[in-house]
Amino acid sequence: MMERYAPIGYVTLDRSGRIEEINVAAARLVGRSRRQLIGSTFAVCVSKEETERFLNHLFECRSSDGPVVTELRLKRPDGKKFPVQLSSTARLKLMKDGAQFYHTAIVDLTQRERADATRSEAARQQGALYDLSQRQQEAKTLDQIYGAAMDAILTALPCDRASILLYDQRQVMRFVAWRGLSQKYRKAAEGHSPWKPDVENPQPVCIADIGVADIPKPLKSTIRREGICAAAFIPLVGNLKLIGKFMVYHNAHHLFPDEQSELATTISRAPSQVTHRMPW
Repeated sequence: MMERYAPIGYVTLDRSGRIEEINVAAARLVGRSRRQLIGSTFAVCVSKEETERFLNHLFECRSSDGPVVTELRLKRPDGKKFPVQLSSTARLKLMKDGAQFYHTAIVDLTQRERADATRSEAARQQGALYDLSQRQQEAKTLDQIYGAAMDAILTALPCDRASILLYDQRQVMRFVAWRGLSQKYRKAAEGHSPWKPDVENPQPVCIADIGVADIPKPLKSTIRREGICAAAFIPLVGNLKLIGKFMVYHNAHHLFPDEQSELATTISRAPSQVTHRMPW
């Protein structure tokens, strides 16, 4: 009998994947009680799309003398899925009435997956910033600068659309570049700004839910018809003055962590720095 209170999840399976024994750690991991699980098939804990992978794991167990290791995703009763590693070994002493059983360790890979995702995201962001720097140096027109900045923001951040607006001679913010926005929306949104033109040190404004935002009702209706549910306003500053804004849009409600706002601000400096310096 396995140690029920071991810190790692363990389960004993028969050839068909039926649970003969399971410790408390494993039961907690899959969000069920030991009483519910013992006698049932472990497949109920496996994500549906990973069922074939689990069956292959059992097949390898029946034909292997050594440990069989498989990574797949389990699911809890609430539908939440998470990655694990199954490591199964046939144990002769676990045989019962001539039937072979497999001692299986379950290792939660959630933290590893998060770490991998963090590294991947950091690499993607660095790549986007490097590409922006290269394209900024090679740019011959403002449109090329704007395009590079929007490509960078759409690559580096988990957003759906983006735009750049600049003040014209009448101090009205006008769209100069955009991705994925209709003409009707652009016409309705021109001129809107969360800051006054003479504001000092403007800060980003992030709206996680447009539905509860304190903005004019006509504009809010236009934004919602456009399918935009969240947005961030990133100020563009040149010569210490507000010259426009960089917009980031999401098609679903979205919280904006500080690091996302900081990254968007970093990318926004590209169009800010060149707008007043370009000779054309």
